[in-house]
Amino acid sequence: MISIFGIALGLVLTVYGFRGHELGAVATFLVGVFMAGKETLDIMHGGA
Repeated sequence: MISIFGIALGLVLTVYGFRGHELGAVATFLVGVFMAGKETLDIMHGGA
């Protein structure tokens, strides 16, 4: 359940960051991509 929440949060941050254009938005975008990717990999490797 936490992994699904992590992916959702990562995607929200990614979309939010993608819509902005300042440096903070870029950082938010990268954090969102990282969080979603990390949680996805955790699920793929069997960790939940």
